[in-house]
Amino acid sequence: MLNEHLFYGGILLCACSAGLAVILGSWYMVRKIKLNGKLDEEYGKEIKEK
Repeated sequence: MLNEHLFYGGILLCACSAGLAVILGSWYMVRKIKLNGKLDEEYGKEIKEK
């Protein structure tokens, strides 16, 4: 019984960690896109020189 609890507890912990990583990654990308939009509006688009 203890082995089953450890096994399923580990699976649950991994699933929660993966879900949280997806949520935080999405939140980061949304913030980055909004910030880039504000910076482009204020300073103009970035010109990449070679």
